[in-house]
Amino acid sequence: MNLVDMGDGERQYMRVPKENAEAVMGKLVDAGLIDEDAEVRWEGDFVSFPLISGLSPKN
Repeated sequence: MNLVDMGDGERQYMRVPKENAEAVMGKLVDAGLIDEDAEVRWEGDFVSFPLISGLSPKN
């Protein structure tokens, strides 16, 4: 999994392999990191979930 800036200003996305997308989406929703109705981006073998604004990644 990767956090990526996809050029949407401050919006960050969590990029995961498509075979893990459903499980990861559920965990992200439960953790309050994404909106359940968020529009995801399909990119070949990966899915990118938009993170809720104002969250910052841990280093």
